[in-house]
Parts: sequence; C-alpha cells; structure tokens
Amino acid sequence: MPSPNPYRILRGIFVLLVVTLATMAGRASSGGDLPRSRRSPEPWFAGASGLVMTRSLPQGEPAATWPGGVELFAGRWFGEHQHHGVEAIYWGVYGITSSPTSPVADTILSRNDMVNDAEINWLVAPGGRPELNGREDRRFTLVGLAGFRFFQLQDVLSLESTPDATDAIDASTNVNNNLFGGQLGGKLDWHVTPTVRLSAVPKIMLAGNSVTDTTTVTVGGDTTSFHTSDGVFSWLGSLDASMAWDVTPRWSLWIGYRIVGVNEIAQANSSWASNPDDPSASPPDASGSTIVHGGFAGFQGRF
Repeated sequence: MPSPNPYRILRGIFVLLVVTLATMAGRASSGGDLPRSRRSPEPWFAGASGLVMTRSLPQGEPAATWPGGVELFAGRWFGEHQHHGVEAIYWGVYGITSSPTSPVADTILSRNDMVNDAEINWLVAPGGRPELNGREDRRFTLVGLAGFRFFQLQDVLSLESTPDATDAIDASTNVNNNLFGGQLGGKLDWHVTPTVRLSAVPKIMLAGNSVTDTTTVTVGGDTTSFHTSDGVFSWLGSLDASMAWDVTPRWSLWIGYRIVGVNEIAQANSSWASNPDDPSASPPDASGSTIVHGGFAGFQGRF
C-alpha cells in the first residue's frame, strides 16, 4: 500500500480551511448576532506571554536546552458586533544550545539556535469574541483567521580546538531559514464555565524559504570562508493548546503549550563540512525538518 502523500494531505487541509473561512464570513455578514450579556465595547486588545521552548535536533545528537522567550501581540475588533478584527503577533526564543559530538579530534562542537516569528492576521468571529461569550447556552466559539507570516530559524554550529590541541582550529557554520508566506487557521474555545475556557489554535502556512549558509574556517592562521544561498518551497504547521481564565471583561490570563513543525529547511549539521580544511561551497541542503515546542503563560487586556 503506498504511503500517504504529505503534500496532498496539506492541500486538502488548505482547501478545507478556505471553505470554512468563506462560510464563516458569509454567516458574519448575514447578521444573526448573539445577545451581548457579557460583551464589552472595548475594541482594542493587547497582551504578552513568557515562553520556555526547545527544538528537536537531528537523530543521535543530545537534547537541546529550554531557554526563555517572549510573545507580544496587539489588535483591534471592528463594527458594532465585533465580528471582524485584525491582530499582529511576534514571538521569539533565543539561545537554544546543545553540545553535539565533534567530528574532528581535539575540538569542541557547540550549537546555538534562534527562532523568530511574526504574523499579521485578519480575524472572523461569527459568534463574537470568545473571551466575552461565555454563556450557559453557548459552549463553543470559533474564530477563523487568514494572514501573512514570517518564520526564522537560525542554526549555528561552532568548532573550537581544545586548549591542549596541536593545531588551532576555529570554524563556524551559520544557516538561516527565512520563511515568508500566507497562512490560514482558526481558534476553537470550549467554555467550561462562563469564565474558564479551553482553547485550540491550529495554523498552517505555505511559504517560500530563503536559505543562506555562511561558513568560516580558520586553520593555522589562514581563514577560508564562503557564502551560499538557495530558495525552496516550505510549509509550517502550528498548534497552541491552552486554558484561559477571563478574570474580568477587560482581563484574561492563560497557560498552554505550543508545537510548531516546519519542513523543507536547511540545518547546520547538513552543511557542515566533514573536513574543515576543505569546506564545500555547494548550495545548502534544505531537505530537513524540525519541531519547536514548549510552554507559555501570559495575559490579555482589552481597552
């Protein structure tokens, strides 16, 4: 039996999300507003979260560290019933490190990675904003989103000779993946109580990936360096699962877990030359994949 084609599955999910968003937009434009017993007139919202995240590394390497990061976001809802809105999101995690086994004797190999993510999304909420909609007669709230996303994964491997090494070697490979593309997604809230809800936020992005690889090697005082680049098609899927507490109509707190999977990317270990005296200037190998995951906790204010 042939294995499933991931691109065919991805295309099916993409079409399903398009149809869902179109249906939701039609419902929102046709009226049918719900009672506003807990609805607030404040259209603006903003908030922040603290992150603790890591990433999966190539097989055989030791696990990476779990450094901290930050997420910031702001947006606005429009119209009397606030069925449509826009949001801007940034989050990043810095200093994801590990210590792989060095392929060269008398040297130390270390990895240092960084993740940045920026989004601008248009929101469609036929049933109104979830944080203002917790009622006995409506347990679920669905918000659709469509927008533009930028995702960066920087992967750096550094090689240094040990203090007692005969030959001094200093080498580094800096691989940068810059994904730009459109995304679709949604936010499903289950109102467990009028003020406590469980949320799931799936997103999927189709992107172009601008890959660069900068390698510098210094042996015996002589430095060799090269820079290569390539452009490939990549895709990204993410899921946030969280629990939120709407403390007041103007303030919410939450805690949750985020998983981001990205495919067709370059990684430093694939670009690393087996012999640092003779680095290869071939284009970066962008056939890899990785998962960035970890916890978050934060707040939202409405004004």
